[in-house]
Amino acid sequence: MAVEDRICKYVQQWMKEWEEDLDRRPDAMKDSISGACINSTYAFEQTKRNLVPLYDRLKHRQISDELLTGLWMMVQAMRSRNYLHANDIYLKLAIGNAPWPIGVTSVGIHERSAREKISHVMNSTSHAHIMNDEATRKYFQGMKRLVTIVQRLYPTDPSRSVDYDPVPDMGKGMLVGG
Repeated sequence: MAVEDRICKYVQQWMKEWEEDLDRRPDAMKDSISGACINSTYAFEQTKRNLVPLYDRLKHRQISDELLTGLWMMVQAMRSRNYLHANDIYLKLAIGNAPWPIGVTSVGIHERSAREKISHVMNSTSHAHIMNDEATRKYFQGMKRLVTIVQRLYPTDPSRSVDYDPVPDMGKGMLVGG
């Protein structure tokens, strides 16, 4: 099975498990207007929507080698329950080698001759980071959210975890107390 197909399989499996976890909440909690319930359901729906372009790009083999390698490393880290490593991979790919990853083009009050070297927008010879287009940014952030959810669904020892929300909240899902 190709790496693209394996990534797709695991991501879809985890999304299904997340949906099942949300469905296991008591009906009273699902219907409540508590912030955690609404936010959790909205986060799931948004992530589901944002991952559609990822599935398409994986299916049609239209993902750059760098991103494909990073996604596969994230999936492997998540499978081995090393969420800290998966988070590190996410950060390295998201920030990349861009000195100004948020699109800063002017760093002072005077025009500089080396401005083109600073801005990844002006430097078309190399990609500063992978989040150059909106769809990629959204599905990559969806992957980050999935790391958080998989960590909650499949806890591991604290040295391999990222402490996102230490306070359990049943509105987020039933496993491990939210």
